[in-house]
Amino acid sequence: MLAAGVIAAFGFPSAASADDAPSVPPPAGYAAGEFTDTQGCLFSRVEQGDRLLWAPRYRADGSQRCDGPVEAGAAECPLPTDVGRYAQAGVYVDLANARNAAAEVRALGLPVNIVRLTRNPEGRHSVVAGPFNGRDAARQGLGALRCNGFPDAFGRNGLR
Repeated sequence: MLAAGVIAAFGFPSAASADDAPSVPPPAGYAAGEFTDTQGCLFSRVEQGDRLLWAPRYRADGSQRCDGPVEAGAAECPLPTDVGRYAQAGVYVDLANARNAAAEVRALGLPVNIVRLTRNPEGRHSVVAGPFNGRDAARQGLGALRCNGFPDAFGRNGLR
């Protein structure tokens, strides 16, 4: 059963759809190997290089396992509806702070960019996750940011 979830996580063909992502991301600092989302669906932790993925678990008949107990705290962070192709985590004057924030975003398994904002005389740096491939991925990414230390993150459609 784990193999089907791992296969789906790495993009190989399976019975899974894009809707098989957790309804909300695990809470910040969640280190267990399995997670049950707000709908009772079971996911396994998969680390791919520096990316963290949550692969859905399946039954032998190919249906997703959604009969588990809901994790405590899972419902505390609803997924946003206001999404874009990117999600801005924050803006920093100090490049070192921007790099630290980018490392935190990367640790969530999200692609991240640091963009120097040239309109400001201080030379601020925007930490932006993405690009996301579709609305569902954007909702998951923005939700992960908001639930894991970036509560003011917001969706945007470009890097500038």
